Amino acid sequence: MRILHTSNCHLGKTLDHYFRLDEQQKVMQEIIHIADSQKVDVVLIAGDIFEQFNLSVNAII
Repeated sequence: MRILHTSNCHLGKTLDHYFRLDEQQKVMQEIIHIADSQKVDVVLIAGDIFEQFNLSVNAII
């Protein structure tokens, strides 16, 4: 069984009022690419997926 482990994505996080959505989308796409290319059976995301409880729609999509 092949497992890809990542953690603490903090999607929706801003940095000094700079919304990092583009960067976060690229990272998530890279995780998907790695999982597909390595024929991963399970992706385990530990820690915080989202930065805050109340998210913008863009952070969820």
